[in-house]
Amino acid sequence: MKFSLYNNIVTVSSKIILLFNSFSDSYIFLKSSVANQLKYPSLIKEKYPELYRNMVRKGFYVFDRIDEFERLKSYASKISQDTTTFFLIINPTMDCNLRCWYCYEKHKKSVMDKEVYLNVLSFIKDKVESNIENFHLGFFGGEPLMKFKSIVMPLIEYTYHLCKQENIDFRVSFTSNGTLLTKNKIEKLCRYCKPSFQITLDGNEEIHNKVRFLTNRKGTYSLILQNIKVLLEYNCPVRVRINYTKDNIESIHDILQKSSALFYEHKDLIEFDFHRVWQDRDTEERVLPKVKTYAGNLIGKGFKALYDELNEIKNPCYGDKANTAVINYNGDVFKCTAKDFCKENREGVLTNEGKIVWEKSQVYRLSIKLKNMACQKCSIAPICGGGCSRYILEKDGKPYCLFNYDNKAIEKFIIDHVEKILMKSHIKRKRI
Repeated sequence: MKFSLYNNIVTVSSKIILLFNSFSDSYIFLKSSVANQLKYPSLIKEKYPELYRNMVRKGFYVFDRIDEFERLKSYASKISQDTTTFFLIINPTMDCNLRCWYCYEKHKKSVMDKEVYLNVLSFIKDKVESNIENFHLGFFGGEPLMKFKSIVMPLIEYTYHLCKQENIDFRVSFTSNGTLLTKNKIEKLCRYCKPSFQITLDGNEEIHNKVRFLTNRKGTYSLILQNIKVLLEYNCPVRVRINYTKDNIESIHDILQKSSALFYEHKDLIEFDFHRVWQDRDTEERVLPKVKTYAGNLIGKGFKALYDELNEIKNPCYGDKANTAVINYNGDVFKCTAKDFCKENREGVLTNEGKIVWEKSQVYRLSIKLKNMACQKCSIAPICGGGCSRYILEKDGKPYCLFNYDNKAIEKFIIDHVEKILMKSHIKRKRI
């Protein structure tokens, strides 16, 4: 047996260390006095047989013959090349009824025309009949609900009936600002499935309404909360994305107080996901402790809360998977929704035959994970992954590290990661 490549020893105090394995996601708190002995399995087996068995069981010790990096690569490839599910995201329009200051998209009046729409139908039919087990139809934009009647519902109805005919599991999701939801729309959606929604809040009512307001300057905070409540009453899962900055972080306490009371009855259907506004990155050290406190308070009340999530090898971004495509209203094709949908970022086009022709090599994109030399020797590669494939492409083959090779930053990340594991286990206990 050998000490795993993915083991990490972090000093917690003068007497306690944290041993964490990033491949198995396992951790043990041990006395500092054993730290120098852990790299010698035969010694641990002789002196601490019970600890040895536990370390073998949790992957801290692995067989000598195992090439751990090759195993990780194989695992990553298996996930990225999974063909059982197809995730198709549709942008019916790039128009939006809000104008949030941090949005990277150039909103313009637009709508998917009949030709592109028919090509999308052909694409969906081809994928549903391609021996998959699950079809996930997502809507993004712009604000997708602006084209609810003309694009969204017809696509859902068409795909639902195709999937039913082929005995394929069918799911629908929306990334929406939540302002255009109505009870009537929700009832129509629920005829085909229970759609999930991601809806954003930007601080308490006062601050949110300065960021997210309608053309008449009317705020949207109360409207969004009420629409989320209706979704939950119809058993539709909701992820509330809370965008935080150094300026709004204190106000988020108000959101959580109101939300806890308003949504407590349906806490199993809702989760809170804290996201830093990307233009505000330099304030992370000061702001993140408050985010952790907010997440912990929510979990203590039985809610699910996430923050500062990375693109793990075991749970990668949808854009890192082969069976994913984002089709824009004009027929341009992308792999993810995290960049502006302009011609320069386009990765493919949808043809009149309903096929995607990739202009940039998707085979290459899906193979570049873990090719960075630093990642190949890194003890946290399974949970860091070196970033998403889009980020790696932007590095253009240059060596890099998401943590700038800073061991203290990596140790802090490990501690945060273990805290999240503990939080998740607390959620499970709360829900049993």
